[in-house]
Amino acid sequence: MHTGFVSLVTASQLINFAVICVTYLRSHGALRVQGVDRRTLPYRATIQPYAAWYALIACSAMAFIGGYAVFLPGRWDVPTFLFSYTMIGVCPILYVAWKLLKRTCVYRSDEVDLQKNMDEIAEYEKNYVPTPPKNLFERMLDRLFV
Repeated sequence: MHTGFVSLVTASQLINFAVICVTYLRSHGALRVQGVDRRTLPYRATIQPYAAWYALIACSAMAFIGGYAVFLPGRWDVPTFLFSYTMIGVCPILYVAWKLLKRTCVYRSDEVDLQKNMDEIAEYEKNYVPTPPKNLFERMLDRLFV
């Protein structure tokens, strides 16, 4: 049972990261379509969106390949199959159910509101008071990310 649970959690995490990649790619597309220069953002990666595409393809492939052994001759096992592949079916079902139940929609790139809550963010940044590092690790992080 332990390896079954590990397979279930692994597939869930791979799907989770794939969804994060899709979310990034959608926001990247909205920025591009709406003419927002990524250099105006406080955080950006130089290898994006290529890294997101790579991660999306890799995570999707790993989620499907994760339980391949069950398909080898003489290795068929229903519990192993279910633990390896259940989440691949459950996640889209949950997504569609949420969309139908909450009546939310998927926005096109030109419809995404990139300005929502910007006043609150600006206010937070204006009033932000950094806390001094408390230990050696935090001092190293401060130097690394400043």
